[in-house]
This record gives sequence, C-alpha cells and structure tokens, in this order.
Amino acid sequence: MEQKQIFGVIFGVIVCIVMLFAGLYLTGQIGKKKNVVPAAAEVQTTETTDATMAAATAAETTAETTTVTTTTAQSAESLSAAEKERLHTIYGEKMTVVGDSIAYGFNAYGYISDEQNLAQGSVGIRNIHEFTFTDNDGQEVDVLDALEERQPAYIYMSMGMNDVNMCTEEEYINYYQEAISSIQQLCPNSNIIVAGITPVASDSDYTDNAEIRKFNDGLEQMIADLQQPNVVYFDAYSIVADPDTQDMNPDYSGGDGIHLASTVYQELLDAVYPIMDTMPIPDSIRELLQQSDFSAATEETTEETEEETDFDSGADSGNWTDSETYE
Repeated sequence: MEQKQIFGVIFGVIVCIVMLFAGLYLTGQIGKKKNVVPAAAEVQTTETTDATMAAATAAETTAETTTVTTTTAQSAESLSAAEKERLHTIYGEKMTVVGDSIAYGFNAYGYISDEQNLAQGSVGIRNIHEFTFTDNDGQEVDVLDALEERQPAYIYMSMGMNDVNMCTEEEYINYYQEAISSIQQLCPNSNIIVAGITPVASDSDYTDNAEIRKFNDGLEQMIADLQQPNVVYFDAYSIVADPDTQDMNPDYSGGDGIHLASTVYQELLDAVYPIMDTMPIPDSIRELLQQSDFSAATEETTEETEEETDFDSGADSGNWTDSETYE
C-alpha cells in the first residue's frame, strides 16, 4: 500500500514537471511569434515610409526643376532690353491678325503686311466661317485653313464689334472658346493674343460701351480660366478709352466713332508687345532672335572697322558732314 502511494506521488510530480515544461515551451513559441510578426511589420512599414518619402522628395525636386525651366527658358522676361527691342521688331513681322474691319486697320495703315492679314469688314466671331481669306496660292479658303497653312508664331484675334448687337455674351464667349480650341489643334505652336472690343464714341448710337465692357469681362475671364501660357487676353479697350469717361478717346476716332485713327495702331502694338513678352517664345522666333543677335554683332563690328579706316585715312570734316546729312 505504501509502495502504491509512493509511486502515485512520483507519478504526480512527473506529470506536474511535464506540464510545467510544456507550458513554458508553448509560452515561448507564442512569444516568439508575437515578437517576429510585429518586427517584420515594423521593418516593412519603415521601408514603405522611407520609400514614400523618397518618392515624394524626388517628385517635388522634379516639379521644381520643371517649373524653373519653363519659366526662365521659354519667356522673354529674362532678356536684356536690347534683346527685347529686337524681339519686338520680330513680333511685328511674325504676328498674323485675325478679325474685323477694326483689326484690318493694322494692314490698311501699313503696320503689317498683306501676308499677315486675315481681317476684313463685317467679320465677327459668330460668323467668321461665312467669309473666305486668301491663302499663299491665291485661293479663297476658310480662316482655319489659312492659319494652318501659315503656322504663325503669333495670332492676334480682334473682333466683336459685329457681334455685340447680334448675340448674347454667353454665345460670344462660347464662339471664341471654340475658335481658340480649333486653332490650337491646327497650330499647336502658335501663341494666341485675344484682344478686347474697343469702345465707341460717346455720341455713337451703334452700341453701348457698358455692353462692350460686359462682353470683354466675360472674354477675359474665359481666357483666365483656360490657364494656358500661350493664350492671353489683351485689354485693347483701355488703350482706346478716355480714362475719365470710359468712352472712345475723341482723338482716337477714325471719323465715325467706331473705327480707329491710324496712329492708334502703334499704341496698341506698344501696349501688346510687353504682354507677348510673358508668353513662351516659339522655336522659330528664338532662332530669328539668335540670327538678329549675330547680325547686330556683325554690323557693330563693321561700323567700328569703318570708323577706324576713316580715321586712319584722314577723313575730312566734309565727309562726316555728308554722312550726317544722308542719315
């Protein structure tokens, strides 16, 4: 009986020891699993966070680099005064004017050539496709076909006097937006300047200047909403208006209180050129600018050489006088 009790006690101790070790073993395994999983997750999370931050930093760096390149390399604002002066001369030679009889004044008064003119009387943005224009082969074509053939570096659009009494402001804006979109598809490298409608004289009964300003405000807002650097609005109204009355400046009338005097067109050009300076410079214009830089440098060198030659040969005062008289 005593032996059985002893064996029972021993057996119970063994069972307890086994259960104790088993419990410790299981506890250790579970602890290991719990420790491993969070560690792996922590490493993965850290790596993901680092990768995300690195990608974000790279993206920001790229974005900053792109912005700087676009702003500094493609506009004329960083050019010197002499370079801008030459560029403004190029503007006058490479700007195609599209519009009505008011816009036609640029060509009629000799500010642009016939090849640069796509403007004529009675044209409006609502009906421009009812008219034809002469292409390089002398054929009469739609204005879009003429622009596609020319591929002008700059397109100056000016019309609306024939629209203001014939359509609503909303229709006017929609017509213009459709025209700009069509031009951009055919002339993707062209810069587009959209001029506001000019005012009429205070005694004109053709239309009301308040209505013109409303059309212009809508047009300007539409251009701003496009947020495209190669499409800008030009406030031609303010150039022509008397600042006190907001009616046409009496000195600027071409005689009927609607059309413009010849001298006004130079003022319009002087005002629009600085706005064009803010636009991207097309490659074709950049090449011309570089060529003009080379020509200017060559002419300067030639003049210096001629002056030295005249001095060395003892050019007399009579020759200088003749030169001054000729100039």
